[in-house]
Amino acid sequence: MSKWMVMIVILPVLVACGMVGGPVSGVVLDAETKQPIEGAYVVAKWSGSSSVSIAESQTVCIYIDMATTDEKGRFRIPMWLFEKPGVSGQWRSITVYKPGYLPAKQADDGLYMNASKESLQERVEYMKGVLRGSSCRGNDAREKHLLQLATALYDESVMLAGGKYNPEIGWPFLYRKERLENEPGAISQ
Repeated sequence: MSKWMVMIVILPVLVACGMVGGPVSGVVLDAETKQPIEGAYVVAKWSGSSSVSIAESQTVCIYIDMATTDEKGRFRIPMWLFEKPGVSGQWRSITVYKPGYLPAKQADDGLYMNASKESLQERVEYMKGVLRGSSCRGNDAREKHLLQLATALYDESVMLAGGKYNPEIGWPFLYRKERLENEPGAISQ
């Protein structure tokens, strides 16, 4: 029996036992030059609804994963399976980060980014948004592989502060970086 036949037989059983998502792949390009952007962080986060009471539900993070683009701007986040009882529905969000860039648009042929031209405060606010978009509250074990992104955000905050740590700019990035560094099984590269 071929490996593809095994997947066709096993996948429906896996889906019935839990949630499955991905794979997610694509390319990140410079919006102006149309050239690939190497070293961009692409975070895919899947969320769903969990019942709090009979009449109330809340949004919960189901799964989060990250990939870094290669020299051709390509990334791939593999398929995953996760059992999360009491969660219904599923939707995905994508966050893209590269120091010095802003996301411009998502198109059929890729994710586009523009060189950043905003003020220091606007840049820091954007970076905080990336931090929020790459958080899977309540699933800290799922975040441990995001240390590389947290380090890049912290490093950019130091650069924006003139090459030294400034708590007014860098505190949320330092906090996330240190929290992930202290997670058992944290992956730095």
